[in-house]
Amino acid sequence: MTSKLEINIRTLIAQCENIVTVNKDDWRLNKYLRSLDTMIEELNEQFDKPEERIIEEYQKRSAELKRAANYVEPSAEEKLRLKTKPKAVDPVGDDVMREVRQIHSQKFEKDLRSELFNGNFSTIRRRAGQKVAENLEQTVKQYSDDQEKLAEDMLKLTRNLKEQTETANKIIKKDTEVWTMVSR
Repeated sequence: MTSKLEINIRTLIAQCENIVTVNKDDWRLNKYLRSLDTMIEELNEQFDKPEERIIEEYQKRSAELKRAANYVEPSAEEKLRLKTKPKAVDPVGDDVMREVRQIHSQKFEKDLRSELFNGNFSTIRRRAGQKVAENLEQTVKQYSDDQEKLAEDMLKLTRNLKEQTETANKIIKKDTEVWTMVSR
């Protein structure tokens, strides 16, 4: 019986082979190959690991993919750094990271807002409110004019539809008359 890890390894190998045939310079390929190595190591360390020949086959296919993609193995220092980097699920640093993200996003939003309004947030709202109050009559008149135009356009469209329907009705009647004469 194959484990979920084996299925994931097979799927990842197939995906890597597909990427190698399409584009060897794909940015995902190095990450996939690194993940493939990790998965094979995990499979080798399992208690109920598969037969040795299956693991050797996975390693062989992985090595072929690395040769085809010109993959450079990360150094021992980099492997150690990747293994010891803080994880997102670390309960101790979770609150600290959340706070850092919040501060960063607030600063980013503040910068965007100041860039958008050139640093004057309060005067823009005040000016906009005064402008609406002063031009209330013009705004109401504009809306009523727009509504009148819409009503006129709808009436025109209705008239055109009626005319087209009547014309189509006349054409159908003529066709039926011709058809009845021809069929007699």
